[in-house]
Amino acid sequence: MKRLFVFLFVLVLVACSSTPTTPNTPTTPKKQLLGQPISIGNADLNQYWVQQNQTFSFKTPSNISPYNIQPGFVVVEYLIDSNGHTFDAQVVESQPEGMWDEAGLEAVTNLRYKPSKSNNSRTPVIVQSTFYFN
Repeated sequence: MKRLFVFLFVLVLVACSSTPTTPNTPTTPKKQLLGQPISIGNADLNQYWVQQNQTFSFKTPSNISPYNIQPGFVVVEYLIDSNGHTFDAQVVESQPEGMWDEAGLEAVTNLRYKPSKSNNSRTPVIVQSTFYFN
């Protein structure tokens, strides 16, 4: 009995020592600004930043009934920091109002950018983008 207890104790110690101390969850990037952000129009975005990922998917927001899905759009304003990550997203306009807001905000969190050839200083920008949902 004593041997069994010692064996179990050692087994627990070995198991605890092999448990990772940091979780395997992705880390949220920190906002990095190498200058004052400038506000630009969507037409000028490619002069500063180029979108790396062209498509992505997401689940239909929980606030939308599958029987009441309507096409619409969301205009979202957000910051692209000096590393090409998006921050501070907020809905500026949506139609039908509120239906696609959650999806538009999720879309912005999935965007990644790289500096354009003319943006060597990695100037952060504030831009508005429109997302269409059919």
